[in-house]
Amino acid sequence: VEVLSRCSGHRWRSYDDTVKKMLESLSLAAALKKEEHAKEVHVMVLSARAQKKWDELDVDRSDELEGDEVLALAAPLVKSGYGAYLETMVSEGGPVFDED
Repeated sequence: VEVLSRCSGHRWRSYDDTVKKMLESLSLAAALKKEEHAKEVHVMVLSARAQKKWDELDVDRSDELEGDEVLALAAPLVKSGYGAYLETMVSEGGPVFDED
């Protein structure tokens, strides 16, 4: 025997359908919450990696990259052109701007 219940919009739906819809809504909410949590964890992991890399580069713990520390950052980036820019910046003692 199917039990009937009154739902929004003044339509009659079976109790089973109503429960099924509620469970689907809860599953969707749980999935969204799980996805949000996964994103937060991902950001925390990336932040930890960035901090670890910073700690490797900032040898003197001055919270600034200077001289040899900038050159260490530039080394793997030389082929991109940005590494060469950083090397020039260090050798010339500051930022390099194009004079147009």
